[in-house]
Amino acid sequence: MSTEAKVFQKIRAVLIADATISSYVGSRVYLSHPVTVKDVIYPAISMHLIAVVAMVYAPDVLNMNIQLDVWADAKDYDVTDLLTMASRLRALLSRQFLTDTTIGITFDECVEASSGQIMYEDDTNLYHLPLTYGVIAHE
Repeated sequence: MSTEAKVFQKIRAVLIADATISSYVGSRVYLSHPVTVKDVIYPAISMHLIAVVAMVYAPDVLNMNIQLDVWADAKDYDVTDLLTMASRLRALLSRQFLTDTTIGITFDECVEASSGQIMYEDDTNLYHLPLTYGVIAHE
């Protein structure tokens, strides 16, 4: 498994192991945009690499920019729910929660680089909040 894949696997595992996140999304932390997921169910979190590939800026050290998107159906959830999920996601992605190395990956840094505005997508009736993280990790 590539280092990039291990980073995604670790972030997904941390998110779905959290009681607050899982109470909203269960295991629906998608490793791609929801439009690529067959029969997607909301609320959900999606994540993808922003650049086409991660950079190796030192031997065996990976520098990645990851976008995590929080999605919720406006029929059943409101902005407060979206912000609750985003707040918990922020807490969980601090480096202290990413120290487990059982999958062979070490996070040297995981920092929120930016947060987009809360969006409402009228055609799908979805709330959407994008968050961008810078990750430096090594095997």
